[in-house]
Amino acid sequence: MDKLLSVKDAAEILQLNYRTVLHLINADFIHSIRIGRTHRIAESELEKFMSSAEKESIIYQL
Repeated sequence: MDKLLSVKDAAEILQLNYRTVLHLINADFIHSIRIGRTHRIAESELEKFMSSAEKESIIYQL
């Protein structure tokens, strides 16, 4: 089972702003799990996003 990361942890790994990661989640570029009012991101989902060739263009679109 994958480790679940908070949005803050994911933002630090991606070197992005917290709100940018939330925008990526809301735009379905990063799949997350909602637990109550918080989002959790599986490590495998974050790795999948990081390996995506479209990562830079996705961020510029936001």
